[in-house]
Amino acid sequence: MDLTLIGHEDRYAVEQLQMALFPENPEGTAVSALSRGKTWLTATARITRNGKTVTAVRRLKAGEETVRLRRRILQQSYYLAAIQLLDRKPAWGALAGVRPTKITTKHLLEGGTPRSADRLMKDVYYVTPERRHLAVDCSESTVKAVSLLEPNDLSVYVGIPFCPTRCSYCSFVSRTIGKKTELLDAYLAALEREIRVTARLMKERGKHLRTLYIGGGTPSILTTPQMIRLLDTLREAFDFSRCIEFTVEGGRPDTLDLEKLRAIREHGADRMSINPQTMEDSVLRVCG
Repeated sequence: MDLTLIGHEDRYAVEQLQMALFPENPEGTAVSALSRGKTWLTATARITRNGKTVTAVRRLKAGEETVRLRRRILQQSYYLAAIQLLDRKPAWGALAGVRPTKITTKHLLEGGTPRSADRLMKDVYYVTPERRHLAVDCSESTVKAVSLLEPNDLSVYVGIPFCPTRCSYCSFVSRTIGKKTELLDAYLAALEREIRVTARLMKERGKHLRTLYIGGGTPSILTTPQMIRLLDTLREAFDFSRCIEFTVEGGRPDTLDLEKLRAIREHGADRMSINPQTMEDSVLRVCG
């Protein structure tokens, strides 16, 4: 579906929603327009598909414009036009990102209540009741966890930006390793230096390691000796005495075995992030 922008350049905001609502990329045209008047900022979406044209409009007071609110009305207008052509209501409504709970968590941290967070997801993003409940429930757990952090506590993320293959839907910064496994050793050497510098700076500034997350990419792409090497470096560099959660991401079953899992556990990791993306084998095969 061809997308034309008029009066704005927020292609990403609209295009991501279009991809979520029309994943099959059907024939048709879509126009997302933004016009500024003295009183209103008006977002208009017009979509034509299978000979049918639909339109939707959302407005914002001209004096209230921010980048976030402008993009919001652009997405709202597109969504409200698109659902007139769909035979189903998307569970996550007008949301197209990978972390919908960021919205509800931010709302709660700013003093909102679970009820007002639910209303926000309903009235602004058109999320279904089941998904609204899930988002708010997850955010309440997040807020509870955040409340345990002291001012000098830090959460450290260790990134392994390599994958065996690249999933078709992936938008993260990562590299397919293929046969270039020598890249892993070079990357690990640089990462080890950064780990030691980070740990030293934290100690000098009186900061404490509270949580540690090894993510990716696919961290479990590391061989067992490489994984042990990384974990040994982390254990030697950081003070784990106040660490309450140590997570290793393991989203690809084909990169895990008992020996590697045992090494991870023996180095103190107490949580695995499995992130299966989907439980449908047929979908996984198509994704890569």
